[in-house]
Amino acid sequence: MGKIYFTTLILFAVSIALHLLTYNYFSYWFTPLLYYSIIFLIFLILPFYKNVKSFNERNGEIINKTICSTCNFFDKNNVYCLKLDKFIEKDKIPCNGNDYEPYYQTKL
Repeated sequence: MGKIYFTTLILFAVSIALHLLTYNYFSYWFTPLLYYSIIFLIFLILPFYKNVKSFNERNGEIINKTICSTCNFFDKNNVYCLKLDKFIEKDKIPCNGNDYEPYYQTKL
């Protein structure tokens, strides 16, 4: 998810620069708010949506079907084990089940 946020910040800076550089060419047809809204949609919202959708498709099985998804130390936003500081993969559990702590036992 960090890569998605970083990409969005870079695209935000690019969209502001693009708006400032090209506004004079399109000021006859569009108001400034409408023009920036179109740029915002094309350069920020659509790529962010596609990146989050592909992240959820790639990691959906890990988030929903592994033993790590019910562990207290699992971070769903990054698919990450907070206790061992390792990313979780489909075929490999970082702790091999030894440090597993169910979520419902510690969050009463």
